[in-house]
Amino acid sequence: MRNTRTRWFLSVAMTGWFFATGGVASAATATDDVSSELRELKERVKALEEREKPADVGTENGHGHRLHPIHSRGEAEISGDLTLVGQGVSSDQLADPATGTTGDAMEGTLSLDLFFEHQVSAQGLVLVQMDVQQGAGLTIVPVFAAPNGNTTGPNNDVESFDSSQIHLDQAYYEHRWLDDRLVIEVGQYDPTMHFDTNTFANTERSQFLANLFVNNPTIEFGGTDNFYGLGAVVMAKPVEWVDLVAGAMEGNGDYLETFTRPWSMVEADFKATWGERRGTYRVYAWQNRSHHTNGGGFNLLAGWQDRKNHGIGVNFDQELTEHVGVWGRYGTQDSRVASFDRSLTAGIQLGGGAFGRPHDALGVGYGLTMIGDEYEAAQAALGSPEFSGNEGYWETYYRYVIDGDAEIRGVSLSPDVQYITNAGGDRSLDPIVVYGLRLQAFF
Repeated sequence: MRNTRTRWFLSVAMTGWFFATGGVASAATATDDVSSELRELKERVKALEEREKPADVGTENGHGHRLHPIHSRGEAEISGDLTLVGQGVSSDQLADPATGTTGDAMEGTLSLDLFFEHQVSAQGLVLVQMDVQQGAGLTIVPVFAAPNGNTTGPNNDVESFDSSQIHLDQAYYEHRWLDDRLVIEVGQYDPTMHFDTNTFANTERSQFLANLFVNNPTIEFGGTDNFYGLGAVVMAKPVEWVDLVAGAMEGNGDYLETFTRPWSMVEADFKATWGERRGTYRVYAWQNRSHHTNGGGFNLLAGWQDRKNHGIGVNFDQELTEHVGVWGRYGTQDSRVASFDRSLTAGIQLGGGAFGRPHDALGVGYGLTMIGDEYEAAQAALGSPEFSGNEGYWETYYRYVIDGDAEIRGVSLSPDVQYITNAGGDRSLDPIVVYGLRLQAFF
């Protein structure tokens, strides 16, 4: 294309010069001038082509870095979401005169997720997720916490990292074989994207906000406090109605003892169809071999103990009608290293299509987090016999879609109410009410 453009440019230039100098007769008397001007034109065209010429793949710049052409935007996908949550609580029992903290609090949080996905081949892609968060949310609600810091708290969108920085959540390579029946991911990934998922209770961005309704709190996921870690996950579909998932990652997110103290999990998902109604039933087992000491940190009389944590669980979601679905989870973990050892959650979702709003949804969930025997005995020995109850948790939300579908693209607004009894296993506390409002935008 460039050669054709160059020849055309030279032809036009020569023709214009020819007529401007008076034809053939004048040309004979100006041979020297023609040669000079042609040389000048050729030099200018050559300089123009050199400026337009891209760097070849494989060449190096002055710093020794290999140069690559910029990928076409059509080969990459960029998506993201913005989440704003405001929550409040009012309880005289949460006041702390020693620190001047009152029992009334209203807090706001903001988070932004960006996903960059590039298809590097017909079967392989690279995904990078960046995240930034502002605000710590409500910190005065005394709920249960697992050994990895996962709580039954009111806002699963709150991350534990420094909110003033941009953070790398995921960065992995994914490869697919056999018409996507076998998939492997290697790199830093989020295990909650693959394990213990649920159609009706799986994301704080468009469904329940409380932590225990997004993932089973008895699963001590590996990786950082936010469950991002180095490892690999393999997904297989041997038959249409069964999915198998197996994964492992570094145990506690510090990239130390990656292969000697890993977290690992296996899961089987069974797809069921009852007439026109679909459901998925999941069973799983997991193990976290990172260091668990001193009875999980709550039993000061236990002395030095180096244990691992492990557990099993089940999870299901099932459509009942065109607009109604139910879901549930149950899981266990080792009571010697955790303050609670069992969790049961269940709920129902009513789709807005039942009343002419197909993208809206109403969700109601209940959770019971059961105090561990070791934790209860340790608290009694320390003079706190009130820690002997099971934590009850209710949540109700309504997702009002303003634009789009509010799950992949669009905007939604969700009022949310949570009701907690025996928070953190403390029977002396009155019920706590947390009220909130969420604004969600997907792009």
